[in-house]
Amino acid sequence: APTPATAPLKLIPAKVSTVVVVRDLAGSTDRLNGFLAAVAPASEKIEIDDLDDLATKLHLPCGVWDPKGSVVLILGKPEGGLADSVVCFKPRDPEKFNGNSLLAQGRARGFDGPDGRYYVLMRDGFAIASTKMRMLRPFRRLKTRDSLYTSLDKKQRELFEKSDVVVHVPLENWRPMV
Repeated sequence: APTPATAPLKLIPAKVSTVVVVRDLAGSTDRLNGFLAAVAPASEKIEIDDLDDLATKLHLPCGVWDPKGSVVLILGKPEGGLADSVVCFKPRDPEKFNGNSLLAQGRARGFDGPDGRYYVLMRDGFAIASTKMRMLRPFRRLKTRDSLYTSLDKKQRELFEKSDVVVHVPLENWRPMV
């Protein structure tokens, strides 16, 4: 069974600018392809491997995330871009990260990826990764009470659980830019 979409939200600070959750990559992709076939029969099918483009931009190796799990893209600051982002996911091969003693102690570690260096922090079976070590600092010792999960009300949590894709943009983080 897929990991509940709200599970990684307990690992994400409440004060992030944007969170994009794709729940159950494989199932979401199948449903999206069914929708596209109905409304645009000539459209190309979307493959899970297409998400490797995102992995490559974050210097992660292709096929790193579990297709039955959720992938969460976190933008730390409104003015930041993909370079100032973090991705949280269940690894396809958890031993790649879990076998490392630094990660076992809850510390971040750098890895050389196909297009550059990336950093990973493991928490509760999830890999939290970024191209910048400093982006992982807020995730290291985050308490559940300070997480995105606890900042959401019951209806918002249900939305995360039932939707294939959710984009959460807390307006208070964007107001200074508007």
